[in-house]
Amino acid sequence: MKSIGRYIITGIILAVLVVSFFIYLQKNPATSKTQDTTNQMSELDKVLAKDFASNYPSTPREVIKWYNRILMLYYSQEFKGDELDRLTNQAMCMFDEELASNNPKEIYLTSVEAEIADYKDKGRKLVTADVADSEDVIYDTVNGDDMAYIVGNYFVKEGTSYSRTYQKYALRKDADGQWKILGYQLCDEYGDLLN
Repeated sequence: MKSIGRYIITGIILAVLVVSFFIYLQKNPATSKTQDTTNQMSELDKVLAKDFASNYPSTPREVIKWYNRILMLYYSQEFKGDELDRLTNQAMCMFDEELASNNPKEIYLTSVEAEIADYKDKGRKLVTADVADSEDVIYDTVNGDDMAYIVGNYFVKEGTSYSRTYQKYALRKDADGQWKILGYQLCDEYGDLLN
């Protein structure tokens, strides 16, 4: 008899806990909705929401990973309203002052629009954008500036054929200690990063 009583009491306690949990969820729907909204954000929304001013990538590799996310969006996204303009602003947050001054916003945006149109005209699709491992970053000092060099690789589909291209990035550490993209150029996979 005592064991049956224990089961009944345990069952009642479990039922109270379950009912309490459901009442809590009903009174606090914002918690579950916030998590759902975060999970449902598109890649474009995530990149546009990135606050580079307060949370800048800490390594050259992380900078290029963010830049690659933007490149993937350039060539795979249909943009509405000012989304492309805002996306190019995000890219320019990672530009060194020298690169930004040589590519003012209007010129950079026009260049991106032309590249996107060319990709579409040729039936190209950027399938993947990757960056070399951390141990493959080369650090150097040039004219007193801290520099980093790293290769990104891009897998492109054009019609029914595929190709891989490599791009060497030069990043310079600015006065705030942030790695900014100084320039980039096409290169061989195993080319000398310092040339």
